[in-house]
Amino acid sequence: MATAASAEHERDLDLELVAGLHCASCVARAEGVLNAIPGVSAAEVNLATRGVHLRFAPERTTIAAIKTRLTDAGFTPQEAAEGNHAPSHGHDEHAAQAARRALIAALLAAPLMALDMLHLHLHHPAVPWLAAALASAALAGPGRGIVLGGLRSLLRLHGDMDALIAIGALSGWLFSCAVLIRPAWWAGSPPLGFEASASILAVVLLGRYLEARARAGTSASLERLAARRGATAALIEHDQERQVPLSVIAVGDLLRVRPGEIIPVDGEVIGGQSNVDEAILTGESQPIDKAVGSRVMGGSLNQGGSLVMRTSAVGADTVVARLVALVRQAQGTRPPIARLADRVAGVFVPAVLALAALTAGLWLLLTGDLAHSIQAAAGVTLISCPCALGLATPMAVMVAVGRAAELGVLVRNGAALEAASRVTALVFDKTGTLTTGTPAIVATCAEPPTTTSDLLRVVAATEQGSEHPIATCLRAAAAGVADAAVVSDFRSHPGGGVTATVDGHALAVGSAAFLVSQRLGGTALTRLAGQMPAAATPVFAMRDGQAIGAIATADSPRSDAASTVARLQALGLAVSMLTGDRAITAEAIARQLGIASVHADCLPDDKLARIRVLQAGGTLVAMVGDGINDAPALAQADVGIAMGGGTDAAAGAGDLVLLGDRLGGIPTAIALSRATMRTIRQNLVGASLYNVIAIPIAGGVLYPWTGHLLDPMLAAGLMAASSLTVVANSLRLRRVHV
Repeated sequence: MATAASAEHERDLDLELVAGLHCASCVARAEGVLNAIPGVSAAEVNLATRGVHLRFAPERTTIAAIKTRLTDAGFTPQEAAEGNHAPSHGHDEHAAQAARRALIAALLAAPLMALDMLHLHLHHPAVPWLAAALASAALAGPGRGIVLGGLRSLLRLHGDMDALIAIGALSGWLFSCAVLIRPAWWAGSPPLGFEASASILAVVLLGRYLEARARAGTSASLERLAARRGATAALIEHDQERQVPLSVIAVGDLLRVRPGEIIPVDGEVIGGQSNVDEAILTGESQPIDKAVGSRVMGGSLNQGGSLVMRTSAVGADTVVARLVALVRQAQGTRPPIARLADRVAGVFVPAVLALAALTAGLWLLLTGDLAHSIQAAAGVTLISCPCALGLATPMAVMVAVGRAAELGVLVRNGAALEAASRVTALVFDKTGTLTTGTPAIVATCAEPPTTTSDLLRVVAATEQGSEHPIATCLRAAAAGVADAAVVSDFRSHPGGGVTATVDGHALAVGSAAFLVSQRLGGTALTRLAGQMPAAATPVFAMRDGQAIGAIATADSPRSDAASTVARLQALGLAVSMLTGDRAITAEAIARQLGIASVHADCLPDDKLARIRVLQAGGTLVAMVGDGINDAPALAQADVGIAMGGGTDAAAGAGDLVLLGDRLGGIPTAIALSRATMRTIRQNLVGASLYNVIAIPIAGGVLYPWTGHLLDPMLAAGLMAASSLTVVANSLRLRRVHV
């Protein structure tokens, strides 16, 4: 999927490697191939999702050239589906193919195991040849991809997991063929190992099938979300309704949504009222009342009444499509903790091959037994598992990002997930974040000869271009006032107020501090301030430099604000408030919510400076906000958390976005991020310890005491088990309740 990138002359490209990507060494090799292409400035490959994201200059290379280089390197790339396409079932298809290969390999290996256990080869001369045929069929059939892929990798001098498995399986098969064809060459009639070669492939393919099933499971919730769009919609034209394909719906079309139907696209209700279940999009468990003027999102479920809606977004522009695209993109990113594992994995396979060769040479030198040395070397190659090391981080991130989306939190990338786990302080904006953001007018004072009606009219007219919640409240209060005003020269001053020319007069509306900064004010302003309720937020208006009145508004805390603050404090976070509101108003809200640290009368620069002060003291800060004036602080914070119902500027600056405007998603995100990092550390430690312990055992370090080498089939089983352990441990994040 190619889209315009932020860089002027570069584009982004998303691919999926449907074949050739098996382990962390494959990831390092694929990234090396891509980064070596002239014109590619950055490339990232994710083992868990099998996805590739890269940025390239179209004038220096092409998508076809990039695919060709990947194909030449042994990978099979395909472009990822666009956001407005039907969800891809690639994970399910891959799991089905893996199941077929594993089943065939098991059917071929089972008779070999039975023949070996019953020692039938000792009683009938045809049995060894039957064993050779079955093992050859396993190598040429279900194991063909592994064997050829491994050999190609070795010929290119790029070792990967397939190379290790191919060496282990082929060495046993070739040695057994040599013994079978020329038994006179071998002293002591060494045992045949055909059953080991076939069993190795069967165990590895079973492990890959289980891993593919796990990958499909991690994408299940995302696929359900992407599928919540249906295929048709009821289009209203010329007072007639007809069912049409969703692909022909355009912005501005009128649609009818009946009770029990999925809302097909985003839009605005222009007729009817109903309750809409948005849980799959926002995590909000309770249905939301919708009436004329309400916004509705495609993918949500219309429950109660019939709605008529006007389409505002279709295809890739809908909330559900953008959500799916962002979650998929986030699942493909890696946090900083993955860098060490990436570096280790890049040299792991060559080191294992060298160690296997050394093991074979030492045993041959010490014992003179070629069969013994081959078995030890095969055990080393088979038990080594860069798969587990490579999956340790991306699998956990993939599961956690999907789980966060289910809980109503959009995580933009793996780095944000890691940073969220380490924050020690959380700073809230007040209006629209801790409070509902829908203030109501509680007092009005007009300065004669201005009337209350005229005050509301000109203030509402001045605020027409503002998105601040107080501006919305003032416009709503003036909706019944006649005489539309002529407005020009509108200018917003974030954190302070607005100025405009209204009916030919210069108007300034905002806080007292803002008006003073504009060299406005005087005794009238002081007198008006004294008449406003103590805990309310006053907005003062001046016309042509003269105070004409003040309007006091009051906001109320969100229903889950107090419980959210308590949960955050229980997690050990220092919670504070930064607001542009007056100290008396901010402190009143803070007391209700149990917040001790309050910084009021903050302009956007003040919020930014406060975040920097905290960071300079070694504090890792998360900032929660919803407005344009919060965007600089959100960008500066170690983790920016944006309210989903806030402005595009705030959401764009946020590392995490609360999809349902529920503050409870914040401690959920923090707790989930901590659980994710614990899981990643467990995965990395487990994968590392496995190799530290298993490789020496496979090499025969215990042979002097036990008299036995590790069976190659058991080594292959342990290798697969280590990867499955990492996958299973990561999947536990799907059941995290936070």
